[in-house]
Amino acid sequence: MQTDYKYITYREDKKLYTVKMKVNSKNVQKAFASLKSAISYRNMLLVKRTRSRATEHFEEVPCFNEAVEIYIERRYRAKVKPSTLYNFQVFARKIGRILGNVQLDHIDHQLWQDVLLSVQEQRMNSKEHMQNGIRRLRAMYAYYVEQGVLEDNPLLYHIDLHKTPIGKRRAFSAVEKRKFLAAAKGYSDKWYFLFFMYFQTGCRRGELIALQWSDVDFLNQRISINKAICRGDENGLYTEFVGTTKTPESVRLIPISDQAMKVLKENYDKYKPLPSSYVFKPKRYSQLPWVSLSSVNNAFAIIRRLADIDKKLTLHCVRHTFATELIAGGVDIPTVQRLGGWSTPKTLLYVYAHSTDEAATKAMQRVIFTS
Repeated sequence: MQTDYKYITYREDKKLYTVKMKVNSKNVQKAFASLKSAISYRNMLLVKRTRSRATEHFEEVPCFNEAVEIYIERRYRAKVKPSTLYNFQVFARKIGRILGNVQLDHIDHQLWQDVLLSVQEQRMNSKEHMQNGIRRLRAMYAYYVEQGVLEDNPLLYHIDLHKTPIGKRRAFSAVEKRKFLAAAKGYSDKWYFLFFMYFQTGCRRGELIALQWSDVDFLNQRISINKAICRGDENGLYTEFVGTTKTPESVRLIPISDQAMKVLKENYDKYKPLPSSYVFKPKRYSQLPWVSLSSVNNAFAIIRRLADIDKKLTLHCVRHTFATELIAGGVDIPTVQRLGGWSTPKTLLYVYAHSTDEAATKAMQRVIFTS
């Protein structure tokens, strides 16, 4: 039976994990009683294989998918965070569906231009997203040029991409917000607690579910945002882990309203948790000590349907609502930026602070456009 780990299978009848792969033109196979030992052996073989190829300057130019795998194991995995590696793998898979079996030296600049533009159009990716992916692929090509496998890096030359407009993600109206929270309360006390705090704090999803009780300052009525739950690749398998916030500016203290503090205190008194416990508890059988990223998305979709509100309202629109309500209330832009952990005012103003709410529009005209 194939496992989630590449090159590793599991034999139920013998209770053994088998590593099977090709190294230096030879088929290598070995069985292990534990998955951990099999993973360690597989990783050793991957390193051995890529090192031998580099030493021999590669007997043949690898195809795109193989080139990505070699580059990751030889150079990239050790240099970047798991979340960055995961993002590169996701982008490379998009390209691999088209160019996966094409040798690197057969992919010239014009072919890259056509493929990247096609991927952008098909998936409606932003220009920034595409440029980030191209930057990582350019670094991969530089590795193969360095190894003498390729003579030229076709991604050094300009790639024309569509100038995608910045999406205007609208905020919840007051009515939609009330309907959503009412539906959340009817659905589950646990999810009402989480989404209520989401609206109250404007945190990013990963920041909110990384909140521990030690981050709650009951005396000064505030919470500390100092980490985030991230997702990435670890030993070839998708995983969630506690990482840093999106930017250094995202580390912040957020004042909490009396109502929010009351809800926090009620949950704290109910469970009497340890300071290291996560504020938002996962299901009992969860392997994670925090609520998973995907479960938050799933719960949001269910509650949105129960509330019968616009399907275009996404989870991230809760964050936009936080910004819009502050702006509508006349809060100055630097303060909104600091509370929400946005890196620049431009990001806040041109991406997040959009609303159909008339009061918010007037407040933005008063606070922003006349300054």
